[in-house]
Amino acid sequence: MPSKWYRIRPQICRFGLRGLLVAVTVFACLFAWWSYRARQQRSAVAALTAIGGEITYSHESDYFGHAPATNRPPVPDWLWNLLGPDYFVSVHSIRFVAPESNSSHPIFEVYDHDLLHLAHLPDVQYLDLDLCPISDDGLVHVRHLQNLKILTLSYTNVTDEGLPHLYTLDALEIVRLWDTNVTDSGAQKLRQRLPNLTIERFEDG
Repeated sequence: MPSKWYRIRPQICRFGLRGLLVAVTVFACLFAWWSYRARQQRSAVAALTAIGGEITYSHESDYFGHAPATNRPPVPDWLWNLLGPDYFVSVHSIRFVAPESNSSHPIFEVYDHDLLHLAHLPDVQYLDLDLCPISDDGLVHVRHLQNLKILTLSYTNVTDEGLPHLYTLDALEIVRLWDTNVTDSGAQKLRQRLPNLTIERFEDG
């Protein structure tokens, strides 16, 4: 009996060590993926903030701006302070702060190429691009935001040609298109693709 146990024990140790190595490898891969996403989000936030972006994280408010019962970080303060928010919460809303201007409609210096950073913020639910001189080309980057619920494009250079980029945004609830070059025909086609969508335009009264 003892001799049999001595034969079995090395096999158990071997399988135990193999399982441990597999577990460590899986954990390392998951951590690397998690860390990569956090760094990508942090980089995107920094780039958008540099051009006047105001970022709201998921623990701070919902897409309508309603603050939760508690906006405390979901992890201990020491860990939050060590790694920062991008490791634990996602960006839920982006808007651009008005620069100092005497005009009632100041123009933000946010252009089509600046929206490339949206690719690293897939959980955005509210995106305010009012008064940004973006065109139809900029909407190419918006189409990746599959969780987007509210999109404001008033006083932009968007036309009917850019609206097809929004056709796949099934979560979209409201689009504001005040004072744009979007026509009734373009708005109607967008409604047909997204029947639950509310489109706000001056022409709609």
